Amino acid sequence: MAKPLAMMFFSMYFFFYCFAIIGNSLLGGKVSNQSAQVNDAGVPALYYLLNFNDLASSIITLYGFMIISGWWVITNMYIDIVGSQWPIIFYIVFFVTIELIVLNLVIAVILEIYSAVETNVEDYFKKIELIKSA
Repeated sequence: MAKPLAMMFFSMYFFFYCFAIIGNSLLGGKVSNQSAQVNDAGVPALYYLLNFNDLASSIITLYGFMIISGWWVITNMYIDIVGSQWPIIFYIVFFVTIELIVLNLVIAVILEIYSAVETNVEDYFKKIELIKSA
């Protein structure tokens, strides 16, 4: 049970790591504590911390985007700072890869494990009932 789950979470981490490195290469160093507020007054106070300046910040930014927490603010912030539409393409590719493919695979594995364990538990309780009735 642990091995399939570990493999799925490892693959999820692998995709996060790859996108974090790509984001770090393309968007790293663009956001500081002044740049987001100067370019867009609609950006909340601490959203400048969602950046690609280092690996940890990149993964946290991608996690925030994965759970769809203020994704439009993050995307607009990067579009304003970079001055092009490339950040939105990066986020769309990330969203499709993680939300529509990887997370669905993780959920499918969890459901498969649950159905296998449920069958084993039912068989176990049937054996116990047979032992008690004998």
